[in-house]
Amino acid sequence: MIIDFFAGALGAGAIEIPEPLIPDAASMHFSIGWIITFAVILLVNLISPFHYIRAQFKHHLRAVHIGLVVFHFALAVPFVIYFVNFFAGHSKEPYMATLMYFAGFYLVYMFYAGTLYLFWDIGRFALRLFSKKRKREPKFRKYSVLITSIILAFSVAAAGTSLIFPHHISITDYDVTLDKRDSTLSSMKAVFISDSHIGSAVRAREIDEIVSDTMALNPDIILFGGDIFDEGTSDYLKEYTSKAFSKLSAKYGVYFILGNHDDYTGDTEAVLSYFEKAGIEVLLNDTILIDDEFYLIGREDHPSRRNDLPDLEKSITKDLPVILLDHKPLVRELKKSDLVELQISGHTHDGQIYPASWVTPTFISLNYGLHKYGDTQIIVSSGVGGYAVPVRLGSPAEIVEIGITFQ
Repeated sequence: MIIDFFAGALGAGAIEIPEPLIPDAASMHFSIGWIITFAVILLVNLISPFHYIRAQFKHHLRAVHIGLVVFHFALAVPFVIYFVNFFAGHSKEPYMATLMYFAGFYLVYMFYAGTLYLFWDIGRFALRLFSKKRKREPKFRKYSVLITSIILAFSVAAAGTSLIFPHHISITDYDVTLDKRDSTLSSMKAVFISDSHIGSAVRAREIDEIVSDTMALNPDIILFGGDIFDEGTSDYLKEYTSKAFSKLSAKYGVYFILGNHDDYTGDTEAVLSYFEKAGIEVLLNDTILIDDEFYLIGREDHPSRRNDLPDLEKSITKDLPVILLDHKPLVRELKKSDLVELQISGHTHDGQIYPASWVTPTFISLNYGLHKYGDTQIIVSSGVGGYAVPVRLGSPAEIVEIGITFQ
């Protein structure tokens, strides 16, 4: 989402700013990225109450004026409570499951309302600057802009936090061709799942849907790209996920790599244990030869534990296709590799809340979709869930199906 995108981009290694050394919730929330992110959100969110207060309704509409101000601050209360508790590490408390919907609604509502007002103010300033006649703005125009922005922002926020957009999981198809080399494979179907952030938009019902949808695709290999859990995932949902994921199976196996938020849980070993109990193979800077047909590299995400690609490729002894599973699509590191033909990543959420996807490429060179870097093809998924609040707008919650042809 907007929060996770900026914070991840600025504070989690997407650009050259060091990541906090301690991978827990506290270190993440007080990184440079988070400070900048919430400063921007706070400034945008102050625009709307400023307009509410200066609206100057006449006496017979004074109740509307007061109602708007009360409405804003009433929405702000659960937002503040939620994120204070979130930052303090109380994400797993039962009351947080309800508060996150109010927090998500408020975040989207105020962001869009504030953005609409910002454009209005810029346009009004431009008109005053270039207009020869300085006319006082008609009050009906102020009221109409005020009411329109409220209705539009309210509608968008309601849609984004509804049971439709954040909970609808789609299947996104890609077809890629890799150099066959000495492999005898002609084709393979891979299913990629990442960034579920179980506990917000993805809960028990969606976990079951992920499993059933994945198996319905009849995959040859299943790949988890990290951030399946985060600091808000309850122990109950971790256990539920482990049992549900134990039903997953594929010809060439099921594999998992860590994302940055799997580390932010504060107990990375516990996260790994849930996947191991489910019979899923965990790759921690590992290069494995699968069925003597192709190599799969799974990289660690945390900088202090992350091996360079040349080190991971040392064990490659046969002339076979190489697939890289890496949480972040940091393509600059592909300069060091001559072997990787396909990289599969997540992390970006495609911004999660529109229009964050416009800005993502500024911090991470690849945001979403199928790309090519030299001889390497890169697929970046928007993920199947949402971070911190159950909101998705203009970004699909997806399971990725990859048809791989070997020629």
